[in-house]
Parts: sequence; structure tokens; C-alpha cells
Amino acid sequence: MDMKKYWLGGLLFIAFLLPLSNAYAVSVSGYYRSNGTYVQPYERTAPDSSPYNNYGYPGNYNPNTGTITGGSQEAYLNNYYGTSRTYSSPSPSYSYPTTPSCPTNSSYDSLSSNCKCYSGYIVSNGSCVNANSYCYSNYGYSSSYDSLSKTCKCDSGYLLDSSGQCKSASSICSSQIGLMSQYNSLTNKCECMSGYEYNGSSCVYKSTSTYNYSPTPTYSPPTQTCPVNSYLSSTDSKCHCNSGYQNDSTNTSCVLIPVPQCPAGASPNGNTCACAYGSAYRNGQCITNTADCELTFGLNVTGSPGTSNNSSCNCSSGYKWNPTKTSCIAQPVTITAPTKTTNSSSSSLTTAQIDSIIALLQSFGADAKIIANVKTSLGR
Repeated sequence: MDMKKYWLGGLLFIAFLLPLSNAYAVSVSGYYRSNGTYVQPYERTAPDSSPYNNYGYPGNYNPNTGTITGGSQEAYLNNYYGTSRTYSSPSPSYSYPTTPSCPTNSSYDSLSSNCKCYSGYIVSNGSCVNANSYCYSNYGYSSSYDSLSKTCKCDSGYLLDSSGQCKSASSICSSQIGLMSQYNSLTNKCECMSGYEYNGSSCVYKSTSTYNYSPTPTYSPPTQTCPVNSYLSSTDSKCHCNSGYQNDSTNTSCVLIPVPQCPAGASPNGNTCACAYGSAYRNGQCITNTADCELTFGLNVTGSPGTSNNSSCNCSSGYKWNPTKTSCIAQPVTITAPTKTTNSSSSSLTTAQIDSIIALLQSFGADAKIIANVKTSLGR
């Protein structure tokens, strides 16, 4: 019975393989070899670049012989490729992290894990803009970006005037001491041209006559001292960062105020996050005001919304601040002993009423000790 099951299983296995092999089979007609031997018609697999589906590959079913091909798979492959090969399983496919998306004119720097602007571009209002274009819009077309100092500078022959724009040095001098003036780049001053002298208001032709003129003024046009992303205030003559920028740690340049990544329930507020009313931003998340107070002062505190997205902390009922106001301690309970009260019955009953009470007790045959106690309590 077991042998019949074995043969039945084998026949079913071969029946399963036959349609599978026929689906990829190619019929080859009979032919004569060069030595005169006739080869009977047979089937083979469709030609492709894989040896693994060939009838002759060990372990595959060969419909021409009706058997499973035996032998060493490695030996077959070596013979197929004509050399000894080392085979390995296909390498697994890995999903690598994608590069973060950066703004236009910038690329991701894996060393600093930040987006950096291309060469010739600078950060302005959260975007990478052409450095020279930035200088044009802030200081005029006679300016350019200096990558060494990372500032906008006026071009050669141009100076920063009082309005903060790069103007021709000659035009600045002309407006200061007249047309017959020139700019001396060595002394950084406006001077009268040769043959002219300063008469106190402008440069005039130098006459042989003696005049009591004042010397040429030592006018020094203003120079650009403010870094990129800042402006010179006409109110206090100091550099101030543009909107959206702040001073760096050395107070020598203006850097973009980072926009924080706020958790659910919070929104950016400057360089931090603001949580909804009734909660505070702490350790990257929004927590209740009471939980915020407990992180600072421990237990036995309650919190309520404060100012500037913080919490107002107070001790719970039955507790008070310790002397340094760093935690809440229990308040001592003062127990007041009850005061001894005196019987006021004697002051509220007349002598006649007391005598009537005693007479009533005597009429009921009350014990003499009871009557004596009543007299004492009633003040008799």
C-alpha cells in the first residue's frame, strides 16, 4: 500500500512538471550529425541567458528522458560558463535614507547636516539669493559681495554716502566741497584739485593774493561697517540686524533666526515654540502648567498660565514656600486646646426657681446625694 502511494506521488509530480516544462519548450527537428549519426527529434528549453531552467541542469525534469536530471549543479555551471565560478545569493535590497530637500540654489552638507547655499549665494529671508543681487538691492548697483569678509562693499571709486548707498566718490566730494575737488583714496579724504584751495565752503581757484582761508576740511566719507543682513540705523548710527536675523554669539554678524520644529499643539514663536493656553513648552513638548512647575519645584505645587509662554507656580493648599523658595513644604498645624466653660445655669436661674427644682426632686423621693449635687451645680 505504501509503495503504491509512493509511485502515485511520483506520477503526480511528473504530471505537474510536464505542463510547466512544455510552456517553455522548443521542438527541435531530427537531423544528421557530421559523422552520419541521425539525431531523433527532441525538445529543449527556450534559449535565454540563464542555465538554471535548462533540462540538463541537475534537479530539473527532462521530458525527453522522463527523469529528473542528476549530477552536481556546481559542475554543470562550471562547464556551462567554461570556468570555475563562485556563486552567491543575490544581495539584499536596502532602503537608504533620502537626502533632505534644500531650498533653491543650495545643497545638503552631510558634514554639518545642514543646507548650504551655493558659492556666490547667501542666505536672505530664509532663501539662498545671489550675493551681488543682494548687495545691489541694499547698497545700489555700484556695490558687490566680498566673500572674504562676507560683507557688501562699494566698488572701486565708490563710497557709502549718508543714505547708505554706494555713490561715486567724486560726486560725494563735489557735494561737500565743490566741483573742483577730488577724492584721495590714500587718505580717504576729499581734497581740492591742484591749483585750487578751500575757502571755507568750497574749492576755488588759488589766487596769488593772500587770503585768510581755512585749510581744506578733513572730510571722511562714511564707510560701510555693518555686516551682511544688517543696516545702519540713522537714529543711533549703529548696525542692527534685519528682520528675521539675530546677532551671533560674538556680536559681529547677523545670522538667520532658526525656525524650531514644534510638536503638536505648539507653534513657532521666535527661536522657541509657544504652546496652547494652559500649557508650557518644556523639553521639546507641551505639558500642563502644573507639570511644568513640578519639574522646577517638585511636588505640592500648582501651575497656571504665566507670561511669555511660561507658568506661574504656587504652593498647593496646606503648603508654603521654603525660605529659599525652591520647593513647597507642609505648613505646621496649630492645635488650640478647648477653653474651659463655666456653667451659667446659676446666673440664668433665680433663687426661687432653684428652690422649686429641689422641692420637686424631694417630692419624687430623690436620693440626698443627687439633691446635693444639683444644689452644687446650680450654685446653692
